[in-house]
Amino acid sequence: MVLKQTLTTYGASILRLMAKIVLRMRKPIVVGITGSVGKSSAKEAIALVLSRNYQVRFSPGNYNNEFGLPAAILGIESPGRSLARWIGAFVQIAQRLGLLIASIMHRTATGRYGALARTILFLPQVIPLVAAGIIWGWLLGLRGLINQIL
Repeated sequence: MVLKQTLTTYGASILRLMAKIVLRMRKPIVVGITGSVGKSSAKEAIALVLSRNYQVRFSPGNYNNEFGLPAAILGIESPGRSLARWIGAFVQIAQRLGLLIASIMHRTATGRYGALARTILFLPQVIPLVAAGIIWGWLLGLRGLINQIL
């Protein structure tokens, strides 16, 4: 229960922060719908009409909450209250966060120190892939452990 609550709290905070950054960078036109009855139907009808001429994102179903709106801005399916879906959403969030950081670094980090900053920021993402490649090479290479056993 505590894990679920922690993931929900931090997940909503991360989604909100990332959505704010995307909104500041892209400056999209945002349409908000309020009222007491028929918001979801109106949202889907407006999205359908606007999607003919524009790229449209909207929260599916009635996820008009702290998860649904930021997830729609980021193009991530809202995880709702399911722990399993939150774990899957964290993979998508990590991918979007990496792209967002890369975009910010590309725009702001220039010169000698910019290249160094990009390298330092990118290394933690590359090292696990290189390590995994080396391990698989040890296991599956011509003189690898698995070929030795076979």
